[in-house]
Amino acid sequence: MCLICVQFKQDKLTIKEARQNLGELYLNMDKEHVHEVLKLIWQKEDEELLALSNKEDEELLALCDYGSD
Repeated sequence: MCLICVQFKQDKLTIKEARQNLGELYLNMDKEHVHEVLKLIWQKEDEELLALSNKEDEELLALCDYGSD
């Protein structure tokens, strides 16, 4: 496992930092592992987007409930 994977899984790197590190190192990495790192990043992005979407949904429901009788 590479340093990007280890630190990213430990939440020591943000998505942006992981992408930057991968951009600097991908030429020296196995193509299959580059794909694995990208999958980790994409998964984290999906999780963050889902969490944001859920938060927005909750806020909209709270606004709707606020004005109802």
